[in-house]
Amino acid sequence: MNALTSISMRAGCLVAAGGLALTACSSSSPTTLPSDATVPSTVSGAGVPAVGVAGAWDGTLTGNTGGTFKINATVDDTLMAGQQGGAVDYPDLGKSGCSGQWVFNELNGNTFHFTETIDEGSDKECKGTGKVKLTAGTDNTVTYSWSDGTETSKGTLSELG
Repeated sequence: MNALTSISMRAGCLVAAGGLALTACSSSSPTTLPSDATVPSTVSGAGVPAVGVAGAWDGTLTGNTGGTFKINATVDDTLMAGQQGGAVDYPDLGKSGCSGQWVFNELNGNTFHFTETIDEGSDKECKGTGKVKLTAGTDNTVTYSWSDGTETSKGTLSELG
């Protein structure tokens, strides 16, 4: 559980400290919650800010068999459960690269969970689904992990631009 220590009114809507935006709107004055007030550490649903993972990323991944390959990915600024929240390209896979989309599932702690669907590319290697986890790192990096239940890959992505 994450503790919320204060809530304030901005433009008539409730805004919570710590990057979690609540959707309640009111014209009442600012409110302070007790220091022991909590919200669930798992957040899913509409309008989750992609703090620390939004943007364009690239890197080199290592698969469970030891092979390496490149990744280019983008993550939207705001994520909605069950909707596309990112795009991915693996230029080294298949005959001429593989690409697809990430559908946002949930935010659990500081890890963003997506379902990856690879649906573009000229090779049978370019089909499939898996689970992607992104965790914001330091110095404009993101820790990436992927699994389809059998194979895995992992790596650190760096922000572009």
